[in-house]
Amino acid sequence: MRQIHYAFYGEGTTNNRLLPAIIHRSIVEMIIQYGNQLVEILEPYIIDQLPKSQEDPMIQAAKLAFGYDFLIVHFDANHEMQHRVRIHRFDPNIEKIAQIQTEHCEKIVPLIPVYSSESWMLVDSRCLIDNLSTELSAEELNLPSFFQVETVSNPRQLLITILDRVNKYRRNKIDISELYLPLGNQSNLYRPNSYSIFSHYLEKALKELGLIDKLY
Repeated sequence: MRQIHYAFYGEGTTNNRLLPAIIHRSIVEMIIQYGNQLVEILEPYIIDQLPKSQEDPMIQAAKLAFGYDFLIVHFDANHEMQHRVRIHRFDPNIEKIAQIQTEHCEKIVPLIPVYSSESWMLVDSRCLIDNLSTELSAEELNLPSFFQVETVSNPRQLLITILDRVNKYRRNKIDISELYLPLGNQSNLYRPNSYSIFSHYLEKALKELGLIDKLY
């Protein structure tokens, strides 16, 4: 049976809970839909925060991911346009990585949520409300519609504000850290444009590995 063994490097430790769960689900769904063989998806190698160095963290991560099928690199777009992050941060490092002489992972997939990865936690309002265990509606919580999610400039702060309201009269308070993994495992992410772009590059990597037959 063919195995998929990939690595992940993210900005910040909270992303090590949310994004690997999303990535795993995405790979599983692509293999189920378009796979051409039996595949075992191994747990990702999560590259922790790297020591400060003159070498860019993405290049360090590529070296550490040598031997893996591919490396997924996460950047938050913050207040930049997503394509600008790719052009100014991702692509130049890809060029540098292609030129380095030491062993490294050659197949690198960009994952760039608009503003921050917390925006993906707001996409599926029903899933978020279920995990908050609240009777308050999406409207009462001032949740953005899925058309508006990628216009929220500080999604993390919005989540904290929502939690403050939900926790106000609760004995057992919910911390934002408790939401990353369940929302990563459960949220419907087919709406954000940034997820669609990531999905495209992930599909491309799986196709190049000969694991799926269809790329759309």
